[in-house]
Amino acid sequence: ETNCAVMAATELSDYLRNGNITHSVNLPDVQQPRLGGRRVCIIHKNAPGVISSITGVLTAANLNIENMVNKSRKDVAYTMLDVTGTVCPTLADELSHIEEAIRVRVL
Repeated sequence: ETNCAVMAATELSDYLRNGNITHSVNLPDVQQPRLGGRRVCIIHKNAPGVISSITGVLTAANLNIENMVNKSRKDVAYTMLDVTGTVCPTLADELSHIEEAIRVRVL
């Protein structure tokens, strides 16, 4: 029991600090080493054009994508991007206006 509690706490901490997902029931496992810059994490519907919408918002904000991973499980996908450039405080709000976006975090 102690080992399970430690593992769960470690995985939750990694999600909160780095956006990595491990052993989720509803989301795919996604791990990406941090390469510097800011990290953008988006849970969204798994639908055509969503990645294009996300990168369009980042391009309009003059952010460069250094690293990106996108994985899906059935109807839900998780996209994690490491970006460089000046991240404005409204970026998460702008990304959340994408119709398919469910949750957006900027770390």
